[in-house]
Amino acid sequence: MKFALEHFCEPLMDDPSYFSKRMFGGLAVYHSDLMRFILTEMNGKQEWRGQKYNFELWNGVLLCTSREHHGSLQKQWSQLVNHPVLGKWLFLPMNDPDFEMVFQELIEAAKENDSRIGIVPGSRKKGKPSLRVQAEKMFEAVAKKNRRTFHRFIDKTLPFKAQLPGPVNIHSAKQFLESQDPWFQSKVGEFKYQISVAEKLNDDEGFTVAQVEYSNVDEKGKPFTKNIEITMIYQLRDRQWCLVENYNQVLS
Repeated sequence: MKFALEHFCEPLMDDPSYFSKRMFGGLAVYHSDLMRFILTEMNGKQEWRGQKYNFELWNGVLLCTSREHHGSLQKQWSQLVNHPVLGKWLFLPMNDPDFEMVFQELIEAAKENDSRIGIVPGSRKKGKPSLRVQAEKMFEAVAKKNRRTFHRFIDKTLPFKAQLPGPVNIHSAKQFLESQDPWFQSKVGEFKYQISVAEKLNDDEGFTVAQVEYSNVDEKGKPFTKNIEITMIYQLRDRQWCLVENYNQVLS
């Protein structure tokens, strides 16, 4: 099994609809076409936005549900708490003395298709724009203003320096260029990266999202006549920037 906690899910595994996959550093559990739980096994982090909690935020079980069911679920299982980061879901901390008993009961409830437990994967509220649409709208105006301003991104709003790792990003940028057009291949050797970042936003899961622009420049740091601009959208997950979308534009 991928996670130690997954052995609790054995009662669900007899159903052919059962499967699990990695998600946000945890393990998402699916059953009967619903995402039921996310298992998390990361020790240590007990603080969020300056507030310290008496449980580890990413060590336990996230119960996928909707806010309308919070009251009845917490009345039935008082051990469930609102997750500080993912407020729309409930959380069963690993350090709760009744953890095993409660998780087993939740598994049985999911097996019986309790309508309060589980969400349709990828479902969003009607009319809500996608992450890409939100990001493009927010970044469009600022990106134009910052088109010639390059700087390395450090998120000063977080308690640690979230600096984009240059060697990883430039490798991704080169691969992207090579995959788009043979003309770019002759320029890859000359490609030197600079980073320009517009404003940031939070996506539905509470992750910080940043738009990163790469441009090829000469030895003095000035853009070539044909300026290759790579725009990538990253999510900050567990202090690591993860690429979620990219696209490029060649400026004349």
